[in-house]
Amino acid sequence: MHGFLRSPSGDFTLFQVNPATVPLSINATGEITGYWQDNNGLDHAWVRATDGTITTFAGNDVDVSAISDCINAAGVTGGTISGSGFLRTADGTITYFLVNGNSPTVTSVNSANTVVGSFTPNELHQGFNHGFLRTE
Repeated sequence: MHGFLRSPSGDFTLFQVNPATVPLSINATGEITGYWQDNNGLDHAWVRATDGTITTFAGNDVDVSAISDCINAAGVTGGTISGSGFLRTADGTITYFLVNGNSPTVTSVNSANTVVGSFTPNELHQGFNHGFLRTE
């Protein structure tokens, strides 16, 4: 499976991180983020720069999965790594977080690195998702 970038003129640029490439988000400058899945079913997060350079991060081949769900204009990505939410800055610094002790699903990150998403509480209201807003 390939990812692609379509220009306003209709030209396509195909790219592949791994045979199981899944792009999830693009910012205004054309940076793209997502994940790929290995043969063991583990997910590995990546970000594609505007020059085509692809950087994979987090996730290993043993027991750590990582999915990068969103990217803002500064290249900050957000997602989930082995049950924790994360923010990854363009320089590669990763900050992990939980929401009330629970694993979050990150939906979006804005220019102030404010994150929104959802989580399912472990103790109360099993099965019901709750929204969250995380500020720095």
